[in-house]
Amino acid sequence: MNDKTLGGTDARGVVDPGHWRSALLELILRVVLVLGGLVYIPSVYAAHHYGFPGVIVVDTIAMGLIICLSLNRRGAFRLRASVLALVTYALGAWLMTSVGSVSQIYLLAFSLLATLLLGLRVGLWTVALNFVTMLGVGYFGFASPAMVEPHGLRGFASWVVVTLNFLLVNVLLTLALGSVIRSLEAALARALAAQRTLESDRQNLLEANHALSVKDENERKLEAQLRQAQKMDAVGRLAGGVAHDFNNMLSVILGNADLTLQGMASDDPHRLDVEQIIEAGKRSSDLTSQLLAFARQQTIAPLVVDLNDTITNMLKMLRRLIGEDVELIWRPTAGAGRVKVDPSQIDQILANLAVNARDAISSVGTLILETRNVVLDRAFVSAHPGAEAGPFVLLAVSDNGPGMDKETLSRVFEPFFTTKAVGQGTGLGLATVYGIVKQNKGFITVYSELGQGTTFKIYLPQSAERPKRPSRSDMTQTPPRGTETILLVEDEEALLRLGQKLLERLGYTVFAAGTAQAALALSANAGVIDVLVTDVIMPQMSGREVCKALQVDRPELKCLFLSGYTADVIAHRGVLDDGVHFLQKPFTVDQLARKLRIVIDGEPEA
Repeated sequence: MNDKTLGGTDARGVVDPGHWRSALLELILRVVLVLGGLVYIPSVYAAHHYGFPGVIVVDTIAMGLIICLSLNRRGAFRLRASVLALVTYALGAWLMTSVGSVSQIYLLAFSLLATLLLGLRVGLWTVALNFVTMLGVGYFGFASPAMVEPHGLRGFASWVVVTLNFLLVNVLLTLALGSVIRSLEAALARALAAQRTLESDRQNLLEANHALSVKDENERKLEAQLRQAQKMDAVGRLAGGVAHDFNNMLSVILGNADLTLQGMASDDPHRLDVEQIIEAGKRSSDLTSQLLAFARQQTIAPLVVDLNDTITNMLKMLRRLIGEDVELIWRPTAGAGRVKVDPSQIDQILANLAVNARDAISSVGTLILETRNVVLDRAFVSAHPGAEAGPFVLLAVSDNGPGMDKETLSRVFEPFFTTKAVGQGTGLGLATVYGIVKQNKGFITVYSELGQGTTFKIYLPQSAERPKRPSRSDMTQTPPRGTETILLVEDEEALLRLGQKLLERLGYTVFAAGTAQAALALSANAGVIDVLVTDVIMPQMSGREVCKALQVDRPELKCLFLSGYTADVIAHRGVLDDGVHFLQKPFTVDQLARKLRIVIDGEPEA
């Protein structure tokens, strides 16, 4: 069943019977136009021959109206249908006075057309009009003798009989036609309603299927992102643990090498060997720092900084880093918000991304740095798991290198993953960037296609605080010494012996304890203790717990914490708590000496 041919619907979706009636009206007009054209010429000729000029006028007017109705298809349906019916009525009424009983068929056609095109109620009104018209024609004596004189009857009475018979036939045909049309319309309405219901159900099913497909796709993406996040978190925990143990060993190597170097003469033939040991140890320390940055366990002291100023101060170093073949374009947005981050970490992010871009660009290329303020809404957050709504400062780093394929893109932040040749990269650069961004409550996205370059977008939370410039203490060439008493707690025996040796060489009195319980026992029997220097991660009690236990009896005791990583014992997400002094392993004699004076003398951090 076709809505277009059998029925239509209005704006509310209700069946419009007038739609098929409009099509029927056009069909009737075409038929009448063709047949009327065939009948018109002989009819006019006969009327002229027998002296009926009125018939010629009526036929001509009727034909003209039919032509106008056929041509004016944009007119209102009910008006055109009414005009067609009235033309038929006028022909019937006029011809009854001129031609005879055969003209009754025009009146019957008038009722049937009105019923078909305008409905049963209008059809019944036309029946009444026909009845009144025939009575009027008979009463005034305009009917032809052949029509008004049935067999055996004379005068007006015979005319009434004819009229009543015509009325009976007219009513029966009109009611029958109207009832059939109403039944067909009701069936059509039910069919169209069922069709619309089926179409609606089909559309709902299609939408539901599409929604399920989108939901399944989103769930697959979220599941993949969750697995990736869990994998990164697991690798980060492993990296943090490895870095902790590795830093302890590096502390022993670098500390003893530093002590050995200090005891050597400037012309000692083994001095160069020891210096190479120290240099290799420092490079290894940098490697563990990258691991800790990825694991978000790098201990930081964040400051409120202007990101534009920080990047501007880095431009000269970045240009040296990427070389002359890569053009560096800096596009800061004036008024970009401030962020709270350790400035050294911004340096790490820029250096790693710049090196990554330089290595990706085979010859001549462009590196673009951009900043701007953005406000992330819920729609953005829902499309980027790990993001949070609110004001952020965006740092975008783009290059026009060869880009990455999907497989490389999915592993770009994994530690030790690299596309470079063996020996040309550690695979920790982008992992370090990822860890730093996460540690500072931000998030990072990357977009890349083969042949289209790569863009990293880093979102850091805006800070409403004012920038603070840290004061710097005067640094002398010789490590500062002291005479205070120090309680040293370290569960690694080699580190304990090294630490005691370093501190004693700096002039301090040292009580050394290999466990937390031993430290508590020493404190109970010792006199004055000025500073507690303790490892953070130890069996049974952490360094923080040892410090709190000792400060019960020694409230003025100052504490310096040492560790390869903090594990949130003295920091949250690697950010130091207020008033906490921390020294990252491995450290040099100079770093230890200066940190101790800061703790003891209450000097500001450098």
